Amino acid sequence: MGRLLFGAYPGDAPRGIRELKEKMVTTQRRSGGQATRRHFLGAICWRFPNERLLWDGSHLRFTNNEKANEYVKPYFRKGWELNDIT
Repeated sequence: MGRLLFGAYPGDAPRGIRELKEKMVTTQRRSGGQATRRHFLGAICWRFPNERLLWDGSHLRFTNNEKANEYVKPYFRKGWELNDIT
């Protein structure tokens, strides 16, 4: 990695290091979010054994099971609502 870094920015290693760190942080956020989403979807699917659930990522819902969609949006008891989310 060092050769690529210094080869891409001869004489300007700090710039190369800065750009490399930015790429790493962006990639970690993106892959972390994807892993979290897969984990939560897996937890929902676990509640419906022997059923095939179809996920629509653009609308953030299951297209073939309304009961499964109830787990996508959280339910809050009275007094514990989060107005920005619900």
